[in-house]
Amino acid sequence: MPDELKILAMEISELLLKNETVENQINWYSILESFEFDYLLNEYDRLTRSQYFGDDDYEYNVIGVISEALHDNEEEAIQMIRYLFRKYGISSRKIDDLYAQYDFSTNNKKEINKIAFISYSNQNKEYCAQIKDALQEIGLDGFLAHEDINISREWAEEIFNQLKQVDIFIALLSDDFKKSDYCSQEVGMALQRGCMIIPLSIDGTESYGFLNKIQSKHIRNINQMQEEIVNYYHYAMTNIILSKLNNPRLNWNYDKCNKLLRYIEPYFEDFDENQIDLLVDSVIRNNQLHGNDGEVILRRFYEIHKNNISEELIESFKNIIYE
Repeated sequence: MPDELKILAMEISELLLKNETVENQINWYSILESFEFDYLLNEYDRLTRSQYFGDDDYEYNVIGVISEALHDNEEEAIQMIRYLFRKYGISSRKIDDLYAQYDFSTNNKKEINKIAFISYSNQNKEYCAQIKDALQEIGLDGFLAHEDINISREWAEEIFNQLKQVDIFIALLSDDFKKSDYCSQEVGMALQRGCMIIPLSIDGTESYGFLNKIQSKHIRNINQMQEEIVNYYHYAMTNIILSKLNNPRLNWNYDKCNKLLRYIEPYFEDFDENQIDLLVDSVIRNNQLHGNDGEVILRRFYEIHKNNISEELIESFKNIIYE
C-alpha cells in the first residue's frame, strides 16, 4: 500500500478521533456496512472492542480501516469520510485539502511497469498463454516465472526482483494454486506492495485469505481483465495503447484496433495535448481504425477536442471520420 495513502489515512483518523466523544462514538458496524466495507471488520476485529474499552490500539485500527477502504474503493471511501466529517462537524473542504496534498491514486500514475506478474501453479501453466496474449494486446508483457526466468539465475531471487517492480499482479486461482506455498508468498508480497491484483479462477476456486476482498473472475473473462487494467491505470494505459495504435508495423486487424479504441473512449475528455495529437496521428496512419464503429467513437472525440487538434492534422482527420 503506498506510503502516501497511509499518511493520508493517519491525518483523517486524527481529525475524526479528535472530534469523537464517549457520548457520540462512531458506529463502525453501521458505517462500514452502509458503504460496503464491512468485510474490514474481519481484518480489524479489535476495532470496536478497542473503541469501547479505550484501548491504545484503537487509533491503529481506525487508520488501518480507512487506509484499506481508500485502497479498495477510493470513490466510496471518500464518500464515507465525507459523511463522517459532516457527522462530527468537520468542514467538508478539509477532506479536499488533505486529498489534494497526496498523489497516491493509481489512476494518476504517468507511467507503469509494462510487465504484469502472472502467479500460477506449475500444474496450470497451459492457461497462461491466453493471459499473456491478452496482456500483449493492450501493450503489456506477462512475466511467467517458470518460462521467463533465465536458467542461470536463482529462481526465487528472480521472482523476488520481479515482484518488487511490477504494478499488476494476476493470480491464476485453482485448487493447485491454494496448495502452493510459493503462490501464497507471491500473493502476500503483491498485497504488501499495493499492486493491482486480478484473481482469475480456472476451476471455480474463489478468492481466499487476504484475497477475499477481491472478487475472482472466470478465466474466460479475459476482456474484463483488460478493461480493469485500462480503467485502473487509465492515464498510463492510454499512452501505451495509443503508442500501439500508432505503430503500423503491428499489422493489426480492424476488430483489435477498435476494441482498444473502445477501452480508451471513456477517458477522451481527460486527454492532454500529446494524447490528442497521438490519437489523431494514429487514425491518419492506421487504416484499421477507419470504419463505421470506429467513426462513431472518433466523431465523439472530434466534438470534444476539435479546438485542440493541431492545424496540420485536423483536415486529414476530419476527411477520414466524415468521409
